[in-house]
Amino acid sequence: MTALAAPRSTRRQGPDQVIPVCLDYPIADSVILYPGAMVALNSTGYAVPVTSATGLIVIGRCASDRTLDNTVVGHAAGALRVPVNSGVFYWANAAGGDAVAAANRGAVCYGYDDQTVTITSTSRSVAGIVVDVDASGVWVLQGLVTQVATANIPSNPAYVISVPIPALSAIADAGVLARLTPGVAGRIIGTEFQVTTAVTTASKLTTLTPKIGATPVGGGILALTSATCTPIGAKVVGTTVLTANSFGATDEITVVASSTTAFVEGAGVLFIYVG
Repeated sequence: MTALAAPRSTRRQGPDQVIPVCLDYPIADSVILYPGAMVALNSTGYAVPVTSATGLIVIGRCASDRTLDNTVVGHAAGALRVPVNSGVFYWANAAGGDAVAAANRGAVCYGYDDQTVTITSTSRSVAGIVVDVDASGVWVLQGLVTQVATANIPSNPAYVISVPIPALSAIADAGVLARLTPGVAGRIIGTEFQVTTAVTTASKLTTLTPKIGATPVGGGILALTSATCTPIGAKVVGTTVLTANSFGATDEITVVASSTTAFVEGAGVLFIYVG
C-alpha cells in the first residue's frame, strides 16, 4: 500500500477496553492526518502519520471525523490536536517478503505507512501486536501496550492485565495499586508502566513490586522516577522475572508500592504480562 491521501474507514475489533480508549495529542508541524490513519508520536512527542522510520511510538488510529491539515497558513507544532483510539484495528498488509503471515499471530509487526503494517523491522518502528491475519489485511493490537521495543516484549504472553493509574500523586508506601484474582492459573512474565500524563516535578520516585499472595515475585519490579515518567508515551520496563512467578486460579495478585517520595503529578497505565 501507499500512504493515505484521503480519509480511511479503519475497522476496529472488540469492545471498549480498560486502557483509555481515546487520548488527545498535539500534532507536529507540516503534517496532514487523515481520519482512520495510523498515528505515532515522534521524538519530540508530537503526533505524526506513521511512515517507514525508526524512533516512532505508534499509538493507534486517528479518531477525528475531519482531515487535520497542519500545513496551512499559521501552521505550527501543536496548533492542532488529534484524538487517537487505542484498540485492535484492521490495516493493510505489506506485499511479498514484507507481508505479515498467519504464523506471526502474537508477534510484533511494524509500521510501513499510515495504513499498512509489515513483518520487516529494518528502518521501521513497532506498530503493535498481530492479533489475526486474513487475505485482505491484518488485525493489530495498538495503543499504550504496544509502545515498547521488540526486545522488551515478554516472550509469548498469553494475555495482558492493564491497570490505569490516574494519579501518581496518590501512591504511598505499602499502597496497593492493583488487586485481582485471575480465575485461571498462569505465570507473571513481565511488567511495564506507560506514561499518559508526564511528571514535571523533579526528584520523585516509587518502587512497584508485584506479589502473588504475600510473596513478592522474583522480578517485574518497576522503578518509577521523575526522569523516567516523562514525556507522554515513555515506558518503564520491569526487571527480568526469574522466580516465584507462578499463580493458581484462586491466588491473589497485587502490586505494592515502597520507597516512595510522593509525586505531585503524572499518570499512566500499569501492564502485567501473563504467560
